[in-house]
Amino acid sequence: MKITVQKSEESVLAAFEGRYDNDGATEVQGSIDEIVKLASAGNRVSMDFSGVDFISSPALKQIVAICEASGENKVEVTGMSKYVHDVMQLSGFDKILTIL
Repeated sequence: MKITVQKSEESVLAAFEGRYDNDGATEVQGSIDEIVKLASAGNRVSMDFSGVDFISSPALKQIVAICEASGENKVEVTGMSKYVHDVMQLSGFDKILTIL
């Protein structure tokens, strides 16, 4: 699992790539911490999931942390596969994320 983080003036683009399971979530914890810190500072967060083919509950926990840090700025998610989209929707994440 890999996350590439690009920061511009007031926003953060995080491109996720790989299997976002328990091991993947552990591998990217440092990047997640960075995104949470940037979100807490008021940066708008956009996550590109076009490189993710699987997602599990440890990953969802990390996404919740990003959403909580973002406050009133809704986090955007793009490029989800049907499987990832279905997991997000069934988990109720479509209510706390802007899914594009």
